[in-house]
Amino acid sequence: MMSYTVQGMPKALKRLTTYTLYNQSRAVLVEQYPGIQPANSLGTFIRYVQYTLPHNWPSGTYTFVGTLQIGSVMARREWTFAIPRVASVSP
Repeated sequence: MMSYTVQGMPKALKRLTTYTLYNQSRAVLVEQYPGIQPANSLGTFIRYVQYTLPHNWPSGTYTFVGTLQIGSVMARREWTFAIPRVASVSP
């Protein structure tokens, strides 16, 4: 998820939101959403993608990168999280 605030825009501009999930240096998920940011759309907005990690994904460290580009202005945010190893228990 990314939140952003538009304080002024001279005209409508192309917008591209990209969400990438990396396991080490390998991209395991890439989602892109193109659109148009209208000139009169001032204020705070939230761009997000709802995604559930599969139960069988390997343990390890993952990095989520969200990128938002409106016209020639780009912002990027990163979050790192871990999927821990689960010990198996015998009955």
